[in-house]
Amino acid sequence: MKKWFLPVMAVLTFSAFADDVSLDSSVLSTDGNTPSYIEFSGTYTAGQTTSADLIRAIGANLGKEITLKQKDASPLAEGNPKFKYSAARIYGSEKPGADILYLGKSAGVDTIKCLRMIVSGYIREAFGSSAEESDIIAAAVCDWNARNYGNTSYFKSRFDEKILDPFSDLCTDAGLPSDYKEWPNSRIVIPHQAAGSATVSAVSAVAAAAETIFEQEEDPEPALEEEEEIPAAEGPSISAVESPRSLIAGEEADIMREPSAVNEDNGWPWWWIILLIILLLIILLIVLICLFKKRAAKNTGKEVERQVNGTGPEITVYDGSGEETKLLERIKEENPDVDIKLDGSLPFYYRQEMKILMIGKDNNGIDGSEYSEAMVKAYKAHRIASKNGFMTPSAHIIHRRTLKYVWGLQKDLDYKDIPKANDLADIVGDENGFSFARINVIKNAEVGSSYADGEKLIQEQIRILKPDLAIGMKLDWEALDKLGTPKEIDSEGSTKLYDMIDDSGWKYKLINAGIYFSDPKGGDEILYEEIRRLFKKL
Repeated sequence: MKKWFLPVMAVLTFSAFADDVSLDSSVLSTDGNTPSYIEFSGTYTAGQTTSADLIRAIGANLGKEITLKQKDASPLAEGNPKFKYSAARIYGSEKPGADILYLGKSAGVDTIKCLRMIVSGYIREAFGSSAEESDIIAAAVCDWNARNYGNTSYFKSRFDEKILDPFSDLCTDAGLPSDYKEWPNSRIVIPHQAAGSATVSAVSAVAAAAETIFEQEEDPEPALEEEEEIPAAEGPSISAVESPRSLIAGEEADIMREPSAVNEDNGWPWWWIILLIILLLIILLIVLICLFKKRAAKNTGKEVERQVNGTGPEITVYDGSGEETKLLERIKEENPDVDIKLDGSLPFYYRQEMKILMIGKDNNGIDGSEYSEAMVKAYKAHRIASKNGFMTPSAHIIHRRTLKYVWGLQKDLDYKDIPKANDLADIVGDENGFSFARINVIKNAEVGSSYADGEKLIQEQIRILKPDLAIGMKLDWEALDKLGTPKEIDSEGSTKLYDMIDDSGWKYKLINAGIYFSDPKGGDEILYEEIRRLFKKL
């Protein structure tokens, strides 16, 4: 039994509310019947693993989106990429409703441990429970779904029949198969309480479920730490290579098992000494090779990537924030008498699946504020400086368009489905929210020299940020020339799509808006849809 489990269950009376919706744990009793799961049992390479935090974030992001849309008649979180992991909330009428967590056909999770983490992340954000409660309830939810997989009559008898509608065009059964190979195109049901219920009375049912689960999983291995590497189940399995430590141990054991070959005075035969020297040289060579590879990877800044799907964007743990800081501090040192505004990435920009860079011409576009953590604080306070005083993100046209456009493109949403800018400002720069980067072509109109206003700085910034997409705020040809060599490849209305090549040969895509972000002409939706249509052509 986990040491933390008993004190948690001693005080647990789980009631997780999202407005009028609460999760019903009273139906999750094991009744002594714990499912037996078939999981992936192969091996993984380093690029096929990811941390527990990132796995939980898959569900947490869906739960956050459901919470933002909870006032809709039928809230839907489609995820990114669309329909890989998705969620829907069905409100009940005469019978309770449920949240439906859909595992798409390209979902790569293949162990129950990782699946429970995804469900736990969702429950924590969608129902407001604590981390420990979410882990316990997620395990019980998965087992309950496995016991009732394909039992349509059971779900119809207990819940509003509408809970079987979401994603019914993609799968017919509800519940969780016991075989991980059948998890893609399956629906996990997370039950709601009946309307009017204020608390969950059957805490003992969840306790029994969780106790059974953890007793079966008890083993002598250490408990999972937050940053422990967990298999992400993407791509083919490859046999693991033994470490130098295991090779040494095995070879030493073989030597110990050899028959005694020493002479009467316990001296070593000369050929044993030669073999021992050769063995030590081999071990030394292995260690040197490992150290060389580790240093080479560090010096080149090699990115560790996990493929999201066969052809789509990649999740990367590359983080260039340190390089950004060094670059801009160097420019300030070279121009001590000039007020150069720092710009670049917001917190957690490098954790985004779709990294979007907004490019303005000059610092007036951000009202003289440094675009850093100070800007995030202004967003969350709903207090952005402008020439007319302070404004909220929804009232400030530049920041309203920036927040809504970034969120809409990352989530592939129609403009009407994008939340209000004030709501998005509350989660920008958060680990489970979203983020982006912003730079200005002109750092200060009075720099006059040098490098700070030239194309070298701008191009070096963009190479550090490595955006999947750059969006220009109606950049003129002078500004475009500072970014590199533009080649127009498509257009929508007055908005154009360019292939950009900087002076070093680095390439990226740029969508240049047809109107300034501060110009109300044309309307927010028209400009967004022009950008989105070009984005879909990439």
